[in-house]
Parts: sequence; structure tokens; C-alpha cells
Amino acid sequence: MLYLSGTLTYLGEFDRARHVQQEALERYRSDPTLVIDPALIRLDQAVGEAIDGDIDDACALAVGTLLDLPAEHRTRIVLKRATDVVQAIPTQRWERPAVSELRELVAPKSGT
Repeated sequence: MLYLSGTLTYLGEFDRARHVQQEALERYRSDPTLVIDPALIRLDQAVGEAIDGDIDDACALAVGTLLDLPAEHRTRIVLKRATDVVQAIPTQRWERPAVSELRELVAPKSGT
């Protein structure tokens, strides 16, 4: 379901993606040891919201997802997916506080 979520999101099939994402997240709730897949699905949701124009909610979802994720699970793929949220937002809206906060979280750190 993780792959289907991403595929549908990036194909612009947001209604179908939302259905898959909701079902997947419900299934993942039964196993709290799984953290990366649900995070990636929530970031897919955020990409869809950003593309739909709901910038503040997209950023809030992405920021919340990153902050809830233990640091050791903020892998390259997770940060890439969060960066996709930023890239789905028109650059003229990047000065919004919510976007700035997300951009700061995904910015490459010096020395890494």
C-alpha cells in the first residue's frame, strides 16, 4: 500500500491516493513498531495537499510527521519525500511561515 500511495500521489490521482492512504494508516496502527512506512504515507498525503493548494495544512502535516519521527528514522528517503512537499509548493509561496519551517527541517545540514 505504501508504493500504491506514492504512485497514485505522483500520478495526481489524489482521490484514489487518499483512500489508499487512509486504509494503509489504519492497518499500520495495529503495529506501532512500524514507523517509516506510515511516515512516508503521511508525507504522500502532504504532497497531495500541497498540489491541491492547501499549503499550510500540507506543511503542518509534513512538519508534524518529521518531528514525531525519531531522529534515527529520518532517513534520506523520508527527507526526500518531505522535500517533495516543499517542491510541490509554488516558490512564490515559500515565504509563508509554515513553508519556511518545513524548508528548515529538510535543509541539508553542514557536515552531513
